[in-house]
Amino acid sequence: MKLSLYARLAAQNIRKSRRLYVPYLLSGVCMVMIFYVLSALTGDPALLSMSGGAQMAMLLTLGVYVMMLFSALFLLYTSSFLMKQRGRELSLYNMLGMSKRHIVCIVFFETLFCAGICIGAGLALGVLSSKAFQLSLLRLMGSPVSPDFTVAPSLLGTTALTFLAIFLLIFLRGAVSVLRSNPVELMRASRSGEKPPRANALKALLGIAMLAAGYVLALRVRNALSAFTMFFIAVLLVIGGTFQCFSSASVFFLRLLQSNKGYYYKPNHFISVSSMRYRMKRNGTSLAVICILSTMVLVILSSVTCLYAGTQDMLMTQYPRQIEITHKSDELPAADALSAPIGRALASEGLTAENVISYRSTGAAGRIDGESILADRDESFTDMDSIISITVIPLADYNAMCGTSYVLAPGEALATGSLLHRLNGGVTVFGSLTYTFAATDIPLPTDAQGDFDVVESLLLIVPDEDAFMAFYAAQNAAYGKASSRISTIYAFDTTLSDAETSALGSRLAKAMQDEGIDIYRKVREDNRGDYEGTTAGFLFLGIMLSAAFLCAAVLSMYYKQITEGYEDQARFDVMRKVGLSLRMIRQSINSQILTVFFLPLVVAGVHLAFAFPMLTKLLTVFGLFNTRLFVTTVLVSYGAFSLLYVLVYLITSRTYYRIVSGAGQAA
Repeated sequence: MKLSLYARLAAQNIRKSRRLYVPYLLSGVCMVMIFYVLSALTGDPALLSMSGGAQMAMLLTLGVYVMMLFSALFLLYTSSFLMKQRGRELSLYNMLGMSKRHIVCIVFFETLFCAGICIGAGLALGVLSSKAFQLSLLRLMGSPVSPDFTVAPSLLGTTALTFLAIFLLIFLRGAVSVLRSNPVELMRASRSGEKPPRANALKALLGIAMLAAGYVLALRVRNALSAFTMFFIAVLLVIGGTFQCFSSASVFFLRLLQSNKGYYYKPNHFISVSSMRYRMKRNGTSLAVICILSTMVLVILSSVTCLYAGTQDMLMTQYPRQIEITHKSDELPAADALSAPIGRALASEGLTAENVISYRSTGAAGRIDGESILADRDESFTDMDSIISITVIPLADYNAMCGTSYVLAPGEALATGSLLHRLNGGVTVFGSLTYTFAATDIPLPTDAQGDFDVVESLLLIVPDEDAFMAFYAAQNAAYGKASSRISTIYAFDTTLSDAETSALGSRLAKAMQDEGIDIYRKVREDNRGDYEGTTAGFLFLGIMLSAAFLCAAVLSMYYKQITEGYEDQARFDVMRKVGLSLRMIRQSINSQILTVFFLPLVVAGVHLAFAFPMLTKLLTVFGLFNTRLFVTTVLVSYGAFSLLYVLVYLITSRTYYRIVSGAGQAA
């Protein structure tokens, strides 16, 4: 009997507090739906069987774990708002004779009902929409549509158990909060403000220092490898600095506004600034959460959109020509070691090679120390900024490839690459070879620049084959069995379409095998599916995660306004009784909201600007060097997000006004 009473009370409480619960439940439904959809697509047979499906599945699996962690953190965070606002009702039950154990029972049923609604509706929407999401992903990947539609009961159970565990944590947190509080504290919790926080200069300086350190790391990154290692450190520093600055530096900012008599001693500004000082600690935390979530949305959306839009750019960067044939050996082959047999094979099919590039090269990784390149035999590479790559090409191959007529003396070299800014006219390699740069502004086909500029690189054009073999011997002595071999590269286009070159590549490989030549072939069309699958997977996952983060940001804004509205309701009621007009109340509200509400958007833009160099380096890992495209996607993403932010401001400010003016008390 008692249990049914507690269940009715819990249901009644949720219904009466629908202004608080409806956004919370909608967010929970959204989290469950996204988690189920990502999980369903991870094992979808139609997606796994297509080109690029394996890469897409790996990305979606990562997204499942990210969603699970984020859902737990966010639902726990937002449930604290509900518990605070429910404190008045729960304390009333205690004063009417209910023990804390009985109140915990009510909290249990409230959590159970919320879990049932979120999991039930989320799974229903996930099942109904999973096919639509599958079709969208297939379309993004340029693949044929699959008519099959299946629902895995095990996946439904996994999703339900995952979120039941999350709601169990929410209940335990609420139960502990009730058991540790007394009725008076619960009664005052929903309406109590804060004491004006002391301006903690040390915390403010610590926050500024953390932000500065994160920004410096982002700006000083030299290559993609160091960007990967430093990215998470920079993110943690920026997150910590953001929280410290919003909670401590914002107090200092408000004091500056108070010291400005021309600004502060106006009715609307006086009310808003003085009111914000009394809750700046929690207000600062809410603003920091909104700022971090906004930054996450902007970084993810701009990056994945750029990757998807730049798929063709990446493909052409890695595969500038339709077919590339590579032969590796330990001896220096003749310059026409590949061109002659490939020419014969093409002639047998009535084809000729066009836009040909042919050269021999070798190279090694190392670390830069001053103006010397040293071997790192233990491959520890503890200093990521010192890791470099060096490639060497004989002068005769270079002149034939570029149509130039350079002449080099012994000990001289032509040089180019991103490492040049660290060198001053020359370099010593592996302690035994010294080169003086005869020229550094040399033309260079993109094919000879290596795969991706993941680390800083140096390309040396040495005088002759003897100098080339001297470098090969030196890197062999430095690395032993781990040393690189000599590569002979022959890349070309044909009159065939990209789709037809896939079969041609297989026939050429067989022809080379018949002549006793082992080759490795790279055909642009053979790899198109992997690129399109990877970028489509990133875009889809980015959209799904951005939707979750955006939902969290909007709900944080809404609860921030709701919480502050209930806190300010009594204050504005007193002011209205002593003569403050509704017009002045609205002006004060606008001043209060505008003073800090748009700070997260501005700071998120600053975070994104400082992260830009690091994100640009990370994109080069995928072969995307189109900085202009990335700038465009960043600006478009920020503009679109700003419009949505303004829309949320208009909605939440209206809700805040209704509460403090008394128009929404009944809700």
